[in-house]
Amino acid sequence: MLSKLLCLIVSAASIAACSSLPEPAVTQTVPATLAVPTKAPGSPTPSATATPTLTPTPAHAACPPFSIDTAVPVPGESQNYIGLHFDALPAGLASPDGSVLDGLDAYYTVNQVVKDSGEMLWLERNTCHDESGHPYYEIRAVLVLPALQEQEKLIIGTCLMKEDLTPEAAVNPMFDPAIVAIGRFEDIYQPPVTISHAWRAVTQTESFEALPPETVTCTRLQGL
Repeated sequence: MLSKLLCLIVSAASIAACSSLPEPAVTQTVPATLAVPTKAPGSPTPSATATPTLTPTPAHAACPPFSIDTAVPVPGESQNYIGLHFDALPAGLASPDGSVLDGLDAYYTVNQVVKDSGEMLWLERNTCHDESGHPYYEIRAVLVLPALQEQEKLIIGTCLMKEDLTPEAAVNPMFDPAIVAIGRFEDIYQPPVTISHAWRAVTQTESFEALPPETVTCTRLQGL
């Protein structure tokens, strides 16, 4: 009986001791806030990354001062055209056809020029463009063409040397824009029956050289 009494006293003492202990403090955790740096007075503002600027490279050099010709030379011999510059063909001249050639430091054009007294070929050189991009052409060589006979046509841009006419080229020919020929057509949609004259524009010497007609072959006229 005494032992049971002692147990009750010990249990009561334990409960009293536990209830008298202070409650543990609970600390609420607050998420940390990222600090925003402030700019100190007088400190420079960081600059944004600069976008690179591309500088266009001109395709041709700027043109030096030059004169613009507006009339045909008098007298009108072929050599008197050499060195002239026309922005527009003067009255009495027309250019129905032509081709473009690559040169060493410039590009060239071969142009058919028609006038009342006959036809010419002009080899013109482009060496520069003005500030607005307009090209400067100068006549460097002139060839007076023979009079066309019946059924003959001047052919520009659809000729090549026969030695270059491979089986592949026969299907998909690589024409030589420097070759000009006069051919006699039975049907303008078919190759000429015969070629009576042929020339090649030579940019290295700025001249026209005659070619043996039998060494050249041409297809139909351009645009047909």
